[in-house]
Amino acid sequence: LSACEERQLWDWALELVNDMQMRSCEPNPESYTAAISTCEESKRWEFGLALLRSGQEVRLPPAVTVYSAALSACEKGFQAESALGLLSEMRGLWLQLDVVAYNAATSALARGQSWRPSLALLAALRAAGLAPTLATRSAEASACEAGGHWR
Repeated sequence: LSACEERQLWDWALELVNDMQMRSCEPNPESYTAAISTCEESKRWEFGLALLRSGQEVRLPPAVTVYSAALSACEKGFQAESALGLLSEMRGLWLQLDVVAYNAATSALARGQSWRPSLALLAALRAAGLAPTLATRSAEASACEAGGHWR
């Protein structure tokens, strides 16, 4: 799956995960994360989200890494509403958001012109005691730009 990601072979990645399921070889969160990331890198966000859903159907244990990959796919596809839905799901599953998840969600919201929720997420990141990264600062700048609030 990592080789598929490097070469942006999203269709092969989907096929590999499907084959794993058909052969009763249980895909794990790492394989789903890699496959969703492949879809993201190939600008096929909709397949990444479909893969997340198929993982839920086969009772894949919820994992922050899988959701973070899906959030990144939402960012690439300018899918702010989908990103908000994923965040809501994560909270409903009691998943502890890490800085990667916050950054991916913030970027998805900023790119989708949802700058207010994006800035609210950045405040939540700080309230959670997580240290902002360079990616956090970039997402923050994008949100401010989207809202026309450069200072």
